[in-house]
Amino acid sequence: MHNNNNLTFSVQWHITTNCNNNCRHCYMYDEKTFADERKNTLSDEQLIRVLDDLTGFERKYGVRFSTFNLSGGDPVSRPGWDGFVKTLRDRGKRVTILGNPELLSAENISKLKSLGVSRYQMSLDGLENDHDDFRSPGSFKRTVAKISELEAAGIPCQIMFTYYPENRKHLFPLIEFLSENTPLSSFSFDIGCSAGNAENLSTDFSREEIKDVLERYLRLKESLINSGKKLLLREKSHFLRLFRFPAAPEDLKTFEAFPVAEGCHAAWSSVAILSDGRLMACRRMPVTSGKMPEQSFEELFLGDPFFRKLRRRTFYKGCFDCAYYQYCRGCPAYCEGETGDPFAVNPVCIKELLDDTGKVTATYPDPPLDVSFGEEMDFVKSAFHYNPEKFFERLKGNPVLRNALFRLADDREESQKYINSPTSYAGEEGFDLDAYDLLLLRHFLNWVVSDGLLVRKDTAPGIRQYINWLKYYHIRQN
Repeated sequence: MHNNNNLTFSVQWHITTNCNNNCRHCYMYDEKTFADERKNTLSDEQLIRVLDDLTGFERKYGVRFSTFNLSGGDPVSRPGWDGFVKTLRDRGKRVTILGNPELLSAENISKLKSLGVSRYQMSLDGLENDHDDFRSPGSFKRTVAKISELEAAGIPCQIMFTYYPENRKHLFPLIEFLSENTPLSSFSFDIGCSAGNAENLSTDFSREEIKDVLERYLRLKESLINSGKKLLLREKSHFLRLFRFPAAPEDLKTFEAFPVAEGCHAAWSSVAILSDGRLMACRRMPVTSGKMPEQSFEELFLGDPFFRKLRRRTFYKGCFDCAYYQYCRGCPAYCEGETGDPFAVNPVCIKELLDDTGKVTATYPDPPLDVSFGEEMDFVKSAFHYNPEKFFERLKGNPVLRNALFRLADDREESQKYINSPTSYAGEEGFDLDAYDLLLLRHFLNWVVSDGLLVRKDTAPGIRQYINWLKYYHIRQN
């Protein structure tokens, strides 16, 4: 087992329910959670107690909470929000904010910049009329205006689009509008779930539609990269992993070495904390697990039965023997919204439309549900978690891995061949790599290819400079 002592977590922390919108698809208003959140929002002192508890977990288990995505409601509407951001930054945390445009005054944008907020995410659900219908009159123009102000201040802005039948026709026209008319840095979209207000919206998709929209999205991403556009289309939907990491049945080395390697991070390396301190594996899935700070993160994350089941392959009715399980696992939140069972067969799974890959029989064994906290954390650490910094550290002591990287990183076509089937490719080319290094190289090359770092004029010199530095280091060490 590869025990990952460099595991990093991300936290989506909803620090308020205050919001000047009541969006038609917002999950915050779910009847299972909203009333208690609204009534029992944590005080500033309780926020720090929760943060201190997370710090204790870091020290005990040798992991790191590296990124805090603050949300709400609108996090900027919470009095003293900037003080909490400063506390996080003083503790060395990366902070992004998921908010609205309405409170982005010049003063608040200046605060975001001075505090070192890494990114500000807003949402658009279509072009002007349709977006305003989802949110509030004038919201589209306010959002577009704040994109420019944030980017001008040096704060990268991301737009999120949630895909429903009601707004499906606006996804690609919106991307085109943003690319041509704004300085937006990045865009992302995902398939909508039936949670909160969205229980009143249709989520009736066909598998064929989902496959088609994902393929169109990747083609458009490639087109934007090749044309030198600034806008980067990020890949949020886990189904996109089926395109990026084609299932190679012969890759038994990785199937047996790691329980998961990519895909849905819920209960593995990502959690959500509600405004009242309740912990969730995923904010789009209204299943809560205890309450902080009254209970410790250790007790909830490692001991809660629901968290433990999400980490065990055998509970997934449709995914447990799928060759893509390590990289996808569909979306338990979507399954829960559609069927009431997060472990149900995903109604829009596109695997059978892509290939006829057989079932996987050699897998990493699930531990019993009643293991100790320490044993459960060992299981979490046994997963493959890609960390670019740790990849480069590992390169220093592994000449075979360095040689493989140097041969592939500047060759997009060969990189894609390796990504498609790492075990076979490594065997043919004589790369004697273990399962961990096979996946490290696969993820790094996928990052290079999917972000267009060998094509985009503004980024290619940077990645090539880094590769050249590695080559220089390689020469010095050999």
